[in-house]
Amino acid sequence: MRVLKPQGIPVNFDGIERHFLFNINVIDEIQEHFDTDIISAINLIINDKDSELKKKAYDNLCYFVMVLANEDTRIYNKTAKEKRENIDIEYLKEVITHRTAQELLAAILKAFNGSMPQDDNDDPNSTRE
Repeated sequence: MRVLKPQGIPVNFDGIERHFLFNINVIDEIQEHFDTDIISAINLIINDKDSELKKKAYDNLCYFVMVLANEDTRIYNKTAKEKRENIDIEYLKEVITHRTAQELLAAILKAFNGSMPQDDNDDPNSTRE
């Protein structure tokens, strides 16, 4: 039997393992910030056709990373003895490089497409009798 507790996608861009998870808190915050639906907001970080959007792509990516990382911190701090601090955009602009930006974008897309844990006995290619 599968445990239906989402785990998120593991990400490490600054020496701390975090988990990107698109829960309701994250989706609401991103939609409110960009004043659009979540799909349109994601398009703001992957759109490479519009030159105006390209100029803001890194800033938008930093915002996504900040929201996802801070939500992970909130969840982590509920049970951890040593509490983590939230991060801000300025910190992310210091630690994110072009290479890590590409990796973070891939992690964001993977997290958005689902991050439910797999049961050890679940073979997605098996047929049920």
